[in-house]
Amino acid sequence: AEYAINMLQNESLAGLLDRDATLVREIKSIDTDMKMLVHENYKKFIFATDTIRSMRHNVDEMEEKMEELKQDMSSIYEKAEEITCQLAPTRNKIEKLVSVRQLLKKLEFLFELPLRLSRSIELKAYAQ
Repeated sequence: AEYAINMLQNESLAGLLDRDATLVREIKSIDTDMKMLVHENYKKFIFATDTIRSMRHNVDEMEEKMEELKQDMSSIYEKAEEITCQLAPTRNKIEKLVSVRQLLKKLEFLFELPLRLSRSIELKAYAQ
């Protein structure tokens, strides 16, 4: 209010009209800038909303896939346990057979030892 009273008292009619024209231009410029900002921010808001919607959809899909994976892993674990139980007797037999085989190899070496020693003595190959 003081500004308007001061302008009316100190400015001529031409000065007031110039100031009015300047203010109208500034107001139009600010209004245009505001409209552009609103438009740009609206576009950003729409983009952000679409992004959030897309992310929510992706998270929902990922949760479903994780649940499927969890079920698949559980099934695999159960099958592995089944197979382990089924193979346990065979595995024990194989372990026993491997142990017997190792013993047989040692016995074979012991049975061949006198013959090897005799050959080494005949050939005078004492280092071998």
